[in-house]
Amino acid sequence: MNTKPRIFALLSFIALALLSRIYLFQSHGFAPIDAIAIFSGAYLGRQWLGFISPLLAVWISDQIVNLQFYHKIVPFYEGFYWQYGTYVLIVILASIIVKKPKVLNIAGCGIISALLFFVISNFGVWVGGTMYPMNLTGLTTCYIAGLPYLNTSVLASFLYCTMLFCGFELLTYRFPALAKV
Repeated sequence: MNTKPRIFALLSFIALALLSRIYLFQSHGFAPIDAIAIFSGAYLGRQWLGFISPLLAVWISDQIVNLQFYHKIVPFYEGFYWQYGTYVLIVILASIIVKKPKVLNIAGCGIISALLFFVISNFGVWVGGTMYPMNLTGLTTCYIAGLPYLNTSVLASFLYCTMLFCGFELLTYRFPALAKV
């Protein structure tokens, strides 16, 4: 089977979700990157393309958003590795949980991914030591400040996972050659 059309279709869906981050939703954690990582893990697996797709998506969109708002390119911001590392974990998680795209598997993975991102990224902000005191009160304050982002992150995961998975499954129904053999 020629996998090029399938890979092209999967990457096209990822690109469309990425464009929505750049042009539609740019506030309070409402972004498609968690869903892109879940989608990549589910369909591309733990191969290099499964990992590079969400990492490249977040990096490219960060550069465009930085140009839009700050008029400069910031190749890597302080603490980026916490965020990028979380996306790698989400790809691994999705490759294990979402063997076949079923609503409960995808929803569960979306919730776990949002929580994982919340815990790791806020811990990274706290460890950075510039915004919160390096004690339990500072860590707690950091997590409390991140709660509004958690809500929108879960909603974004549900919305974007629905769009990505349903869209691709409908496409494979219409064009069976895109289905994995």
